[in-house]
Amino acid sequence: MVNCIFWIGILFGALFVYIGVKIGFYETWVLLFNLVISIYLAVFLRPVIEHFIPPATDTSYGDSLIMLAVAIGVFVLLYGISYVFFSSQFNVPVPRILDVVGSGFLGFWAGLLIWSFVIVIISVMPISGNSLLQTVGFTKQFQQTNVSYMSWWTNKVNNLVSFESNYLSTEELLDEIYQRAEQRKPKKIPLKIPEPAEPNEPADLTGRKEIITCPDIADQNSLSTGKNEMSVEDELE
Repeated sequence: MVNCIFWIGILFGALFVYIGVKIGFYETWVLLFNLVISIYLAVFLRPVIEHFIPPATDTSYGDSLIMLAVAIGVFVLLYGISYVFFSSQFNVPVPRILDVVGSGFLGFWAGLLIWSFVIVIISVMPISGNSLLQTVGFTKQFQQTNVSYMSWWTNKVNNLVSFESNYLSTEELLDEIYQRAEQRKPKKIPLKIPEPAEPNEPADLTGRKEIITCPDIADQNSLSTGKNEMSVEDELE
């Protein structure tokens, strides 16, 4: 079975290669930086939000919605700040070959990072166990490979900003979410096929047969004639 999910991710990365070449090396670098910070905060702020707002994770889609909302909100904020104070104010000249090849290279990794985060969001939803997703390559092995790429970026940021005593890796945080998602998945009830009923045993009629004989018509006529004669004699007397 061809892993369709993997090839969709490659096509997604190729799309961002085109976008990176269009916007240039400097803007593509800013895009990738904002994506890394947004996804890092989405993963590492989820336990904090859960601590202050416990009902936010009561539903099956709570964890995925929290990470998605934080990632989008932070990215929009960072991209707006970087555009106002950096992208629109400064134009960093780079050689033409670096502007084309370098921006395409960064755009490809940015596209894969977005796709990897989308896969993580789907992985913590109940629909991740859908049989249709399994047939197109959304397997456990693929999810682990996908997480390793995203974790490489977020762990780099975490190494810079976290203290060694409080260090938590991306894998540890995601494992907690995966375990919770597994518990929330609907349990498959095995279909019990009823056993075929045993055929009824034939009734034992041995010794119970009775031969029913019908009186002859002549006997019936003689009986009725006798009764008539008796009634006539009674009237004469």
